[in-house]
Amino acid sequence: MNPYSDKNSQAEVDATVVDVTEIFEEAPSQFNHGHRPIEENLNRFPDQDEAPIIGLVNKILIMGMREKASEIHLEPEDNKLTVRIRQGGNWRSLFDPLPKKSITPIINRLKAMVGLDISQTKIPQKGRLRKSYNGNPVYFFIHTLPSFYGEKIVVRIVESSSELPDLDTLISDKTTQNAIKALNNRKSGLILVTGPAYSGISTTLEACLAQQKERNLASIEDPIRRTLPRMTQMEVDLDRGFTYAKALESLSCQDVDVILVDQIEDREAAQAVLDSVNQGHLVLTSLYGKDGVSAIAQLSEWVKPSSLAENLSGIINQRLLRRVCPTCRLVHQPEKEELQQLQLSARQHQSSNFYRANTLSQELIQQYRQKGRLCRQCNGAGYHGEVGVYEVLTISLGLRSLIAQGAEPERLREAILAQGMKTLINDSLDQVLAGETTLEEFFRVFPDALFSLNQVQPVATLSPDFQKRLTDLEKSLADVNKAFTEFKKLMTATTSDLNEEFADESDEFSPQNLLLMVDNDAEIDLSEVTLISDTQLYEEFANPEKWGAFKKEVTPRSPSVTPKPANSTVADLKSELAIDEFLLPDDNEQEGKEETVIAPFKSIVDPW
Repeated sequence: MNPYSDKNSQAEVDATVVDVTEIFEEAPSQFNHGHRPIEENLNRFPDQDEAPIIGLVNKILIMGMREKASEIHLEPEDNKLTVRIRQGGNWRSLFDPLPKKSITPIINRLKAMVGLDISQTKIPQKGRLRKSYNGNPVYFFIHTLPSFYGEKIVVRIVESSSELPDLDTLISDKTTQNAIKALNNRKSGLILVTGPAYSGISTTLEACLAQQKERNLASIEDPIRRTLPRMTQMEVDLDRGFTYAKALESLSCQDVDVILVDQIEDREAAQAVLDSVNQGHLVLTSLYGKDGVSAIAQLSEWVKPSSLAENLSGIINQRLLRRVCPTCRLVHQPEKEELQQLQLSARQHQSSNFYRANTLSQELIQQYRQKGRLCRQCNGAGYHGEVGVYEVLTISLGLRSLIAQGAEPERLREAILAQGMKTLINDSLDQVLAGETTLEEFFRVFPDALFSLNQVQPVATLSPDFQKRLTDLEKSLADVNKAFTEFKKLMTATTSDLNEEFADESDEFSPQNLLLMVDNDAEIDLSEVTLISDTQLYEEFANPEKWGAFKKEVTPRSPSVTPKPANSTVADLKSELAIDEFLLPDDNEQEGKEETVIAPFKSIVDPW
């Protein structure tokens, strides 16, 4: 039984998702076999007949799938309708612009296919369409947007395959593969995937789920991109109050091992994710951001940094680079200065092949197409497909401490580079050296790459033995820090008890009286004072003769002692003593007099 087989689903405006299932109509033989140019057949629109519009819309969708497009954009202009597709990171026109009179019929047909209100043209709407093409289900996510010349429509194509993407096929670098697999093998924790929109985040999350064998899986999405096997999938419905937090709360009693949350959007969702991690789940989620440090900073504003540091296991930051077409690519010889700026050695240059894309202009594309010489793989774009570049950050004990303390982003970046993480720039350069992409594409995605390379020196990869020793040292430092904290609490409690014990005793040895004794050259009888200590220092002070010698050492030395005038100020006394002092309150404050007494002892900073 198909869960999306209801053709009578009611439309809901204001960006409400609508599901409709439909079987594609067979395209005409002229379209399938290419007996006539497509432009000739698409420009015929009888005024009273609507059937050609139905066939035209189906053609647009079918062509988008055949060209492996991720999106189809229908953009109304002053006197035409432009149809473009995004194909492997490239933009190109699907065919020649359509006449102006086709704008409204095509837009209304697409909206009717997903059950949207065709009378609403001034508000955004979105719907979901599920079609069957060549026996495989395909999802079309249709978004409408009011514009000056009419409604613009974006159709996102998602093929629903029964198999999840393979991590080994998706990522070529073995070090990156092993780092991600190590994170996936954890029983609990938070794994975060970051990057801009359309950077392959959803594909990476699905590939991580494919590595989870014999575990209970669940996902929370908005909306569900495609149905996945062996997984309980839930869709967020904000209009009905079914938020990410509510969905995560409902999974607490479902004995779920791994939870996929497609995106963290606000404070409530972030806190709910951390609560799920505390319950023992492994949570995979994403957050749009520049890098891992930016993601940590954003999450630290939503949740407590200490809680984030305790639950965060790792961050995967990624980008997509266009893959140079292997059929028509051209050999490129970079300049020596360019290699030096990229910190590439001559040996790397000699052992690698640099390529550039054979990108053609629109005029040349038309000429080569007419002559039958146009590259069939990239259609003159020079690029075909995309390759992912990654940096995997595993949260070490040192990073946990910095995150819990709310360290500055620059300090976090220094600590991350110090532990030997392979950066996005280095991974991208490896793809350039491997001939997967070009230097032009590298600088398009990373325009500040030269600045980053000059500012940050490359960090050598640490050996496994050294990494183990470093991890053991971090654990030892953590144990010492814990013991030091407990000792501090114990000493604080002991000092508090001693202060309460001596509070009721005679204040004969108060700081004020000790000061008067020193000024008046008075003798202090220490025989009545019990010093609880076994150190030699206190034993020496218990001897009256040695105490006298000590008193002479700490007494300010001056050639002669002159009587202090009655109107001596605090500044005069400070100048005369010539040592650090601190102010002590006087008991005469109760009588309304403010008087300050200077203690001739060096002030000591509290070590705690």
